[in-house]
Amino acid sequence: MITSLPDIGGVTTSALIAGLVEIGSLSAKQAAMLAGLAPLARESGDCVGARHIRAGRPHLRRALYMAAVTAVSSNPPLKAFYDRLTGEGKKKPRSP
Repeated sequence: MITSLPDIGGVTTSALIAGLVEIGSLSAKQAAMLAGLAPLARESGDCVGARHIRAGRPHLRRALYMAAVTAVSSNPPLKAFYDRLTGEGKKKPRSP
């Protein structure tokens, strides 16, 4: 059950259930795209650009963002992962 995961509460669970009613019939990649978590490349020919997240369902992305913010502040392994990524130059996320 999703509520058994640390830092995933009732609001996030409700947002996932309401916003991804087709979750049982999707692959993990499809679910990530619908939730707006999969970066999409804007490339054409020799032009190579940065990948940005623009598609998906914004209300799901916001709910998952808030759960991630909480998890980074209270989950030591996730905090270490976040610190490693930002230490390597990964940009800090903007609020959706």
